[in-house]
This record gives sequence, structure tokens and C-alpha cells, in this order.
Amino acid sequence: MKFLSKFKKSKILFILVFTIFLSGGAKNRESSESVEAPLSLTASDGAGLVLKSYESNTVLDGFFAFTEIKLSFYNPEDRQREGRFRIALPDNAHLARFAMKIGNDWQEGEVVEKEKAVRVYEDFLHRRQDPALLESDAGNEFSARVFPITAKSEKNIIISYSTTLSSFPPVYTLPIKGLPKIEDFKTRVIFDEQEFGSKNDFFTETPEGKVSSKKIISLQKKNFKPSDDIRFEHKIKGNLISQKENLFAAEFVPIQEDQGQKTAIDNLVVLVDTSASAALQFPQTLDKLEKLLSGLNPKEFHVFGFDTSLGFYGTGKKGILKLGEVKPLGSSNLSLAVSGISKEIGTKDARLLVVSDGVATAGEIQRPEIAKILKKEKWISRLDFVVPGSYKDTSMIQTLLSLGKETGVMASFTDDISIIIKKLTQKVFLNPTVTIADTKWFSTGNIASLQPGDSITLYGEFKSNESKLENSILFNGKKITGFHPITTESVLFEREVVAARINRLLELSDKEENEDSAKGLKLQARELSITHRIQCPLTSFLVLETQEDYDRFQITRNSLTDILTVGIGGLEVLNRKESVQYGFLDPQNIEKRKLENRKKSENPSRPNQNRMEKEDDAKVVSGAPKDESEESAPTSVVNDPITSGDSNIPTNSPPVRNADRLPDRNHFQVESTTIAPRPPPAETSEKQKYIEPHTGNLKKFYALLKEGNHKKALEFAWEWRKENPEDILALLALGDAYYALNDPGNATRAYASFVDYFPVRADIRRWAGEKLLAIGDYETAIDTLKISLAQRPDHPSTYHLLSIAYLKLNLWKDANSVLVKGLNTQFSDRFQNVHDIFYDDLDLVYTLAKNSGVAWTEPVNEGKTIIKPKSLKKEIRFILAWETDANDVDFHIYDKSGNHAFYSKKELESGGALYADLTGGYGPECFRITNPKAFPYRLEAHYYSRGPMGYGMGALQIIRFDGEKKLDLETRNFVIMNDGAYIDLGVVK
Repeated sequence: MKFLSKFKKSKILFILVFTIFLSGGAKNRESSESVEAPLSLTASDGAGLVLKSYESNTVLDGFFAFTEIKLSFYNPEDRQREGRFRIALPDNAHLARFAMKIGNDWQEGEVVEKEKAVRVYEDFLHRRQDPALLESDAGNEFSARVFPITAKSEKNIIISYSTTLSSFPPVYTLPIKGLPKIEDFKTRVIFDEQEFGSKNDFFTETPEGKVSSKKIISLQKKNFKPSDDIRFEHKIKGNLISQKENLFAAEFVPIQEDQGQKTAIDNLVVLVDTSASAALQFPQTLDKLEKLLSGLNPKEFHVFGFDTSLGFYGTGKKGILKLGEVKPLGSSNLSLAVSGISKEIGTKDARLLVVSDGVATAGEIQRPEIAKILKKEKWISRLDFVVPGSYKDTSMIQTLLSLGKETGVMASFTDDISIIIKKLTQKVFLNPTVTIADTKWFSTGNIASLQPGDSITLYGEFKSNESKLENSILFNGKKITGFHPITTESVLFEREVVAARINRLLELSDKEENEDSAKGLKLQARELSITHRIQCPLTSFLVLETQEDYDRFQITRNSLTDILTVGIGGLEVLNRKESVQYGFLDPQNIEKRKLENRKKSENPSRPNQNRMEKEDDAKVVSGAPKDESEESAPTSVVNDPITSGDSNIPTNSPPVRNADRLPDRNHFQVESTTIAPRPPPAETSEKQKYIEPHTGNLKKFYALLKEGNHKKALEFAWEWRKENPEDILALLALGDAYYALNDPGNATRAYASFVDYFPVRADIRRWAGEKLLAIGDYETAIDTLKISLAQRPDHPSTYHLLSIAYLKLNLWKDANSVLVKGLNTQFSDRFQNVHDIFYDDLDLVYTLAKNSGVAWTEPVNEGKTIIKPKSLKKEIRFILAWETDANDVDFHIYDKSGNHAFYSKKELESGGALYADLTGGYGPECFRITNPKAFPYRLEAHYYSRGPMGYGMGALQIIRFDGEKKLDLETRNFVIMNDGAYIDLGVVK
């Protein structure tokens, strides 16, 4: 369950990437009164924005639906912020529109390639333009990175989606239960009353009553808090069919409900998700699980819980009671959990019931890899899933259901317990097969778990317009009859057929063993997604604001897609090709801009990047990284120096250098002086006044820790989390409190919870990794850092952090492999001198390996260039990294005499140098001293420019090498919440 009000589980150029993300996109348990909100807008610092107005308009048509939602959020703070909009949609939903209001105009999101959209979003974030990025997270959750959210103002969003109502009979649900009290609430539904009926009693008929054959009903309220979802059910209780020329769609039940075969449950293993995002629903989940087990009445059952690790809680009801004592924390390591069960109880044959949303956030997180692990577990006779809430990764679950000796089913605790019992005690129909003659293609989706009474939703395309579907469908060789023809709007019908084709292409690519063929299938899916404005896992919605933005993606007037919307009487189409708003896309205007750009390129001018020439009080914060959108596609890089490096390090890195040489290595004055310098003259301090680094609950929490009242601090952290389960700082406080109480196991669970709520945020994963490094849990740190690197290989600090974690476990080859990949990666200009840090790390690996008697092969770079590491002498490095983009955290270093190094004075008189001042976010910054003598050193971080991203969180690493075999690593974490604040990073003796 990765869906907390959320951010879970899951980026003015509006780039809208629906992520299925923290801001993400989290899991949580529902008590009887705790229901996860279906949507929210949360600032990047965890503070929720006020949902002021909600307006939905829905058209029900056959067994399809189209929903448009208009939202207005209010930012009550006095500062501009970046935020994360997230929404959970039905399983079959296909995003059609994402727009944000800028000034008086709605700026539309364009469907573009996902990876490119993320890079462009961050580029424009640095340029202080107005970006919004919408993408799919894991499961059925989507999220959008939104900037700016202006101080004391409203942010208006439109989101729309189409969906196929695939239940039987078809049911439409608009999730609104769990929303907060809304100042202005309005919903309107347009439908054919011969087809649909409302399952709610609070609607009123609108003044317009009917438009054509459609009925319109609505609900409009002030200060309204929804207590139930909106539901409409189809009145026709039979098979449905719709065909327009050679395109077709159908829903039918191939096996009647009374034809099922029962199966007994003897030995059962129950595996319950206890990760952080399960928290909100956990009490209700256990209540329903207890009732379910009572109804199933297995002869014997064993109870396990899993999050970052696997826990065995006993057998029978005692096991459930013991599980109830668990406080959900940690990430979801599903692969580790399943592979560990047989080691714990030694079972040889049992059914496995997994109570989880199926979203893996730790260990193996990809479907094929988890499937390989489960296939080795020969004891599983049948694997079933029960999903606690509405959020789930259907694709993952469907893949895993077929890995037992018999195929299992997916059920949900949102259904009645009797329905779940029926599904779990009934066999699945073996090898269901649908055939249709004379088709170009057709798709049924995954029907491996088909049971009597289940429906199949079918889409496809005939070779000829003359073919008729109702006489052509065979199920296991038997003709399906009894269809009711349904007339549907062409624009909605065709959209859902294309969406089915996209899903089919993605399914085929997953099964395709030939890499080139798989890429070709994905390319077809991506192009269909862009052409028909149907977001898929390969694309994102990117809201483009300027003419140059459209030029960057080569979008012309002719390539503009129409926008489907809901008007007064039903569906309407906005034809943008003829809109005057897009006059800048006329061919003559595009050519004019190209000519102007060519003239600019002939007379380039670049700002002076030498910040050492800047005066202390005239620092310039870098805000414009190079345009990376035209860089070449990611490619694999080099031969690893010591063979058999970690196979999980991604080969889809950012652009590599085309030359057969590595970046030049800079030489800094890092050697300590032999004569102690005189104390410096009194300097004018930058600190005009003291600014408290922490505010709110975090300030109160750290005050308790400082007093030594660790138990009270833990109680405070749990109460904080209970009141605001979305606040990642509450999880931070839990981890710090547990560690202070000498409970590293629960500290690990608390820090790993970061990634459970935000599994697609590489920066949040790095922050979790930094916290885990600080408490010495290198294995868990490596797991999250590997995934972070795979997600964002263009973030340099991950290479350093991961290599150091490997090094602490004497995994020389893996550390070496990571660093060679980092040296071959071309990063944005804003990451100055990061390759020098990698060279230093590689020297450290080489020296430690050599001095430890490990055979070393000199790293061979692409093009046969030899990387020649150097043997290190005694040295110390201070490396500062922070996990906040588009901001500036400054590093300040003082020696024993009070000499001071920082961005405009990078060297200490006593020796040592700061490599670079990175002003655009993330770091890393390095200060290095060889043969250090001026102990003690005092270190500080200064939040020079907070930017839009909220608080700054990160780590200082102190890497001390004795010149022989001893490596000491100390990681000191920090959070700075207030602009201009300093935080003491301690003394190094």
C-alpha cells in the first residue's frame, strides 16, 4: 500500500508527469474512521495545501466513462513553493488531460517522452520558469510536480481521464470519500437513464434536466466533507458489445457463476505488509483478516509480516494477535519476504495469502526479477493476493498470481468478506483462451485468474469493416452469445480501443526476449500514446508555457492533439489546430525563431563561472544549467576494471563522453602546511543574525533529544506521525529517536520508510541511504542507493555514496565498477568538479585493495584508455551532499586557528581546499586535506538559498584514511528548514 494521502509510492514550463509519488508518491492503514484521500496537493516540505474547491463532470456512455475534475488549492504561506499533486485512479483509467492555470489562461500538458520530460522539468525549475510534470507512479497512483505555488494564492488544476467499466455489471465509481471539508463542492453526471442508475440518494436533477436523450443530475454543496463515493451501476445485466466499422469492444461472462469448483484450504501461510505506507489501513486490515481467516477455517496457518525485513509471528489466532502489536514502518521488500518463509518454517506445501498492495519498494522491485525469485519457491501450491485498499499495482500482482502450482486470484478488502471467501475457495479456470477470426489484433488483458462469474473485457480491430463481433467470439472453442449492442460516442470508444492497443504492445514487450523487438514494441506504444493523448508508463504530461518549449519537443500546429472535455450536454472536443492561442506554432513563426536562434549561436556569450572572483557578499546563485534535452540517448559505458561488478548498476546512464579519454583531473592545494599559520584577522561575519535552523515539530523533537529525554522524544515522534502521516520529518524523528534508544532495527525501519512513501524519488532514496550509512546499516543503504542510481544516473552524489557503502563492506569490485561508470558519465554543468571526487574515491579503493593484498586490474576505459589510480597518503575528506534541488547549501570549514574556507575563499591557510561551490542543488561538495595537522576542524552548513523546494536535508561524510589499511567513515545528517540559517555539523578531532 504505497499510498498515504500521498505521496508514495512516485516532478513556467509545466511538466506534468503522472507518477503512480513524495513528492512519489504512500501506504497506510485505515481505522474505522481513517480513509486515504483519493487526491491531494502537498508541498515538498510535507505541508498540505488547502483544497478550496472541487468540481467534477462525468459522462457515462455504454460501458465507458469520461471524468473531468477541476481543483483549486490554496497556499497559506508567505513563500513560493514546489508541490506534489497526487491522485489514485481506477485500474482501467487512461489520463486524457492535465492543465494548470497560469495568469488567466489554462496551459495544457502535452504528452511527451517521460525521461526527456523529467530533465526538462528540472531545467526549467532552475530557470525559475513555471513547470508542472505529471507521471505515473507505481500501481494506479499518479502524481505531478507543480511549480510555482505562489505565496497566499490559489493553484488551479484540471485533470481528466477515460475508463472502461470492466466489472459485471459495469459500475462507475468516483472516489471522493476521504477528501477533507471543501469550501465549494460540485459534481455533475450525464448519462442515459435507460442504461445507468445512481447508487447514491443525495443527487438532485439539474435545471436543464435532460439534453437530448441524456439525463443530468448534480450535487452542489458548501463546506462539504464527502462521506461516500459516487457510484452508478449499469442496468443491463448481460453481455455488452460495441462496434464502429472495424474497431470493436465487448464485455461478457464466459463461465456462469454456478459452475465453479470448490477447493479446501489445509496449510496456509499468511504474509501481511507491515511497511510504513500500510499504517493508515492497518487496524482495519487486521480486523478484516481475522474475519476472513475465520471464514476460510484453514486446518493450520502461519502468520508473517514483512517490511524491510521478514518477521514470523506464530500460528493461528495467537499469530494474528502478535502481528497486531506491530507498528507499521519500513519499506516493502516483497522478494526477501517470500524467499525467507521456507527458511523460517520449513514448509513443503502450502497456500500463500499475501495481504499487500503489491508495490515493492526495496530489494528487487521489477516484476521479472521478483517473478524469478518466486518461481524458486516450490512449496507454494497457490498464491493469492488480498489488497487492503484501493491502491495497488495490478500488473505486479497479476504476474505473481500464476507462479504457484495453481493460479491464484486477487481480491480486495473493499469487498464484502463473503465475496473474498468465495474467490479464495474456488478454483481458477485452467488455460482460458479467447479466439476471434479475421482480426488484425485483439486484446483481453490478463485472464489467467478467471473464475466462474468473472467478466472479460475485449478490444480489437478486424481486417474488414464487414466482420461482425457478436458472431465471432469463441471462448475455449465455444461461441459466446447473448450480446446486447451498445451505442457509444465515437471519440470515447476509439480512445479506449487505442488505450487497449497500447497496453497490449507493452505486455508483448515485457514477454519479448529479443531486446530489439521489445524496444520496437515500446516505441510503437509510445508513439500511439503521444499521437492520441493517452498517457502510459513511457510518457508524461508536460505543461509547456513558451514558444521555445514547443520548439524543443518539435510540436507544430499540425501535431497538436485535440482535447476531450465535458460541456453542458456531454462530451466536447477542443480543436487546438485552429486556435489563435497557438499562432506561434505557424510554420512562418517557427522558421523565424530558428533564424533568431542561429544568429544567437553564432555569437554565444557565457556567464563568468569563476565564483572565486566573487566577493563574499555578492555571491551569485546558479539557476540555469545547460539544456540537456538534446543530448544523445543513454548508452552503456565502460569495461569494469575489476571484473564481475554489480550487475544491478544501470547501463542506461546519461550521455557518456564520445572521446576515448576521461575528464581531466584537477589539482587542488590540499597538502597541509608544515608551519602552523597565524590566527586570521577578525573577519566580518556573514551571519547578520542567528536564524534557527529548525521550526515546528522538528524543533520541539530535537529539543527533547538534546535534553536526553529519548523516550519522550519517541512518544512525541509517534504522536506527530499519527497526526500527520504524510510528513516525512515525522519518520525522520522516529528513526533518530529509536537510534538514540539503541534500537538500530527500528531506526532502519523508520529511515527505510522514506522510500516506501516515495519509491520513485531518487533524492528521497539517497536521503534514506545517507541516514542508513550514518547508523552503519550498509547493506540496506546499498539496496536503496542502487535503486536511486538506476532511477537518476544523472545525479552524481549517488555514485560516491554507493561506492563508499560498498567499500565499507570490502566489496572492491562493486565500488570500482560504480566509480568507473561515474567517471564516464557527463553531468550537467552545474555539477562542477564531481569527477574529481570520483577520482579520489577510486584512488581510495585502489589503495585499500592494494594494501589489503587484493589483486588489482587497472581500470580500462572505453576506447582502451587506462585509468591510473594513485596511491594515497594519509588524508581526510569532508563531503557535503543534500537532497534538495534548485537551492544552495554552502559548506564552511574552520581549522584550529579559526581560519575559514568557504565558497569565495576555497583554501585554508593550514592546508586543504574546497573543490567547488555547487549552487543549483544536490551537491556533492568536497573539502580535502592530505596529511591533516590543524585539528580540530569545525564544520557548518549554511542555507544560502532555500529556493522552492522547502527544507534542505542531507549529510556530511567524514572520510578518514590512515595511509595504510584503516578507513573510518562517519556520516552526520542534517536538516535545515529556514532560509539563511546555519547548522553546526560538529567538530572533527
